[in-house]
Amino acid sequence: MVTNLDDQLYDIDHIIGGPCGSQTLLYQANLKTDRDEDMLVAIRVYAHRFPDFHAAARKLLEAAFPRWSMVDHPNLAPFLGIVDKGFLQPSVVTSYYTKGTLWRHLLRQPKMTLSQDQIAERLFWCLEIARAIEYLHGLDPPIIHSDIRCANVFMEDAGHIRVAEYGILMTMPADVLDHVWAPRPAGHAHYRWMAPELFGNNRPPGEFDPPMGYSMATDVWAFGMTVLEIFTAKSPYAQEVTDRTGTHPQADGDIQVYSLIRKGILPPLSGYLRDTPAMRDLLLRCWSKNPSKRPAIPEVRRVLERLNEIRPINHAPPPAESLLSMAIRGVMGLYAKLRSTYRLLRLLLSGIF
Repeated sequence: MVTNLDDQLYDIDHIIGGPCGSQTLLYQANLKTDRDEDMLVAIRVYAHRFPDFHAAARKLLEAAFPRWSMVDHPNLAPFLGIVDKGFLQPSVVTSYYTKGTLWRHLLRQPKMTLSQDQIAERLFWCLEIARAIEYLHGLDPPIIHSDIRCANVFMEDAGHIRVAEYGILMTMPADVLDHVWAPRPAGHAHYRWMAPELFGNNRPPGEFDPPMGYSMATDVWAFGMTVLEIFTAKSPYAQEVTDRTGTHPQADGDIQVYSLIRKGILPPLSGYLRDTPAMRDLLLRCWSKNPSKRPAIPEVRRVLERLNEIRPINHAPPPAESLLSMAIRGVMGLYAKLRSTYRLLRLLLSGIF
């Protein structure tokens, strides 16, 4: 039974929409709980204006929620319930993370060459996303995420990753029309992360084998695009290329992206992604035109673990004031111990003599 939270939410406030034409809006709100303190939550609102969307979306969420409620992993955002009132329509309620989505976090970063610590940090994010997807794929039956990208990844205060929005497309009831739910190929809002076998039925026979559809292999393709997004802070195919006309984004619009993917043209790699053979090889395999040749997510995770061992995260040292205060506390503690020892010796000596 899906948990409806209509009467438990208050102080609802709009935060931000997603990138690249996303039809998902993000709100924050307070959730009344049985405990002493209420809980800050996030509401993912799917902003459509189709007249039949409301009923279709509610049916989809009710079908998906039983599986979502069983998910338990430190890198997956737990689903708390749905809200179905007013402008919110049928929407998903999850835990709220004050740093917001990974996409917004990347946009706030200064545009410069990544330092060694920044590379290590991004590798760690990629590894945690891979662990989350591996957990979903390992369930029986598996959950196919079907929409992996930075806009569907939250950041905790401690820097850990929480993947959200998992499995929603794979729960689509058969009688719900494609046009009432995005992302779908008909909506083309998320072309940039979509594997080529997802692009409609008008492909030449046998061009994409095995048959078209969301799968573990399409998740691996999207994961590779998300890695590119993390290291460049740009959506896939928005990375810059240089040709005779100058330096410019590879593709400005989704229709251009659609054309590039259909032609088998991949986004360019640069910096660490290009110069690190293991990472470059991993991404090119994730983007194999043939889904059966893409690595399974456990192999992706193992490669990232090895790369993380090479570049562990270097935590920043505490500020000088903290070091000084720690030193003072250490000296004072030693002085107190010496005084106690001196008093004990005096007592013992007075007893002997």
